[in-house]
Amino acid sequence: MEIYDNSISIKILGIPGKKQSSRFRTFTTPTGKTAIASYQTKDIKDSEKNIKYEIRSQLPEGFIPFDNAISVSLTCVFPPLKGWSKKQLKEIEDGKIVYKTTKPDVDNITKLYFDAMNGSVYRDDAIIGLYKVRKIFGLVPSVNIKITKL
Repeated sequence: MEIYDNSISIKILGIPGKKQSSRFRTFTTPTGKTAIASYQTKDIKDSEKNIKYEIRSQLPEGFIPFDNAISVSLTCVFPPLKGWSKKQLKEIEDGKIVYKTTKPDVDNITKLYFDAMNGSVYRDDAIIGLYKVRKIFGLVPSVNIKITKL
C-alpha cells in the first residue's frame, strides 16, 4: 500500500471477485405465516471477509477512515484467456491494455470491494462521490484500488 497526503493505494492479489444480489427464500413462521428472507451465500460472505482482512492488513497503524467525499478507482486485472495466442500474450506483456468486456459486471465487482472497505477505509460507501472501474486482462490477476480525498 502507498500513502500520499490525500490518497491511499491498495493492491489485492488474485482474480477479481464479484458480489451477486441477495438471494431470497420463503419460510413459515411459528405462527403459520409465510415470510420472505434475503441472504448472501457462504462463498460471498467468505470472499468479502477475506478481502476485508487483506485491505486492513495493508492500512497503516492508526489509520483513520475517510469521512468526507472521496473518489475510488478500481483496476481489475483478469488472467488471459486459455485460448490466447503467444502474440496476444506478448502484447499484454509489453503493456498493451486489453479490456475485458464479459462478465462479471462492474456493479457486481464494485459492490464486493466497496462493502469490504466499509468501516476500515472509509466511514461508509455513501461518501464515494466519484468512482472509476477498469476491467482489463493482465499477467498478474489483482484489484488495484486508489482512494483520493475530493
